[in-house]
Amino acid sequence: MGSLKSIPPANRCTMAQADSGTCPASSLVGTGVATGTSVTDGTVTANGNIYLVDPTGLPSTDAAGVAVEFENITGPVTGPLGNVVARGALRVNDQARNLRIVIDNIPRQTDTGNRFHLRSGTLTINGDTRPNMAAPPSATNPPLLFNQRRCVTPGTHRPFFNQFRGTGTGYNGSVTPNVTAAYAVDNCAAVPFNPTVNYSFSSLNAGDGTVMTADMGIPFDHSPLAAVQVTLPPFLSANTAAFGDASVDQCPVETIVNASPPSTPVYNYFDYENPSFPCPAQARVGSVAITTPLLDGTITGDVWLIEKAPIPNIGIAVDADTPGNPQGVNIGLVGTTATVQYVPTCDPLFETCDQAIRAVFNALPDVPLSTVSLAMGTVPGRTDSIGNPLQQHVVKVAAAADSVCHSAGDNLTTLLVPQRGTPNATRNQLIEPIGCMF
Repeated sequence: MGSLKSIPPANRCTMAQADSGTCPASSLVGTGVATGTSVTDGTVTANGNIYLVDPTGLPSTDAAGVAVEFENITGPVTGPLGNVVARGALRVNDQARNLRIVIDNIPRQTDTGNRFHLRSGTLTINGDTRPNMAAPPSATNPPLLFNQRRCVTPGTHRPFFNQFRGTGTGYNGSVTPNVTAAYAVDNCAAVPFNPTVNYSFSSLNAGDGTVMTADMGIPFDHSPLAAVQVTLPPFLSANTAAFGDASVDQCPVETIVNASPPSTPVYNYFDYENPSFPCPAQARVGSVAITTPLLDGTITGDVWLIEKAPIPNIGIAVDADTPGNPQGVNIGLVGTTATVQYVPTCDPLFETCDQAIRAVFNALPDVPLSTVSLAMGTVPGRTDSIGNPLQQHVVKVAAAADSVCHSAGDNLTTLLVPQRGTPNATRNQLIEPIGCMF
């Protein structure tokens, strides 16, 4: 399962250039060989090129376009037969877990009217194509395709996880059987994993509500994240006055959708635009900004509360229709929340054990990220379903006299699980409240 890197706009072919067979060399990403039967010349073989096309004007499901151009086709009998341009698309499927290449308008005649029947074709994608081939791969000069970082033996519940799969549809509507090719990735344990995490707060004064921001960085060519677990210090608690009524002021539980496609592991994703169970506007409480070597610019999304008492689950939604976001990329992640014992070895039969909020995002797509910045409690002016104001901050600092308010502070702990497999990484950050009595 490779991942597409969107080449900067200057390196993409436009739709007009693709239609006319004039894509520039800078948008070249591969080559093709096709063999067909011509009405006038019998068997004809042609060599062509594959170009990456800007998605402007394509359906919203397409992250980019593809053009396969065969120019100056020559037959053994009549000589020049004309040109053929076949166009298609690259689609990001399964919440960024799969990439699909679709070429769905293969013509049956050349641009000069010579009819043919395509018998076979071979396409070769130059996966190491990058904007500056003279420079080594980097976050700003990435290759077109990345290998996944997860070495998995396919099981009965995901038999096609490590395979390329393809099929074809004829002009008469007939469909070929699936063709598969093994895609075995190994040496995953050698992939480095050294992410950074930093948390900041708009206020740490005792009794205050606070905007909580998490900033994460992952070096280029390190393993992507498979899961993240965040455990807050006990003095940071849920601000229930920001949640409203779970049944009407939070995203319905039906926005958590279970997916089990044959090519990937079973996972849950967040569908905030579920047509039958849409999220109310007041459930939006934050934002996320993501950068990745796969795409240009910053991808933005929203953070939502998902129906659960007493502490809602968390939904992260990246929508391709958001201005500035890349076309064809829609991702919904689910974070499950729970209250846990802050010190696991504390025995509640003999002492008072402080409780802490924990959030877990798991089954993340195997996609390389550069940075993630998530902020919660940033949406002012929210009101509940009957017009009563909801507090802005979803996290608050304990009151000065609360027993969990320690001026010395406590660690905010992040467990980061890599796609490559163990070992995991743990990051502790000391957070110190201000104005505690203890």
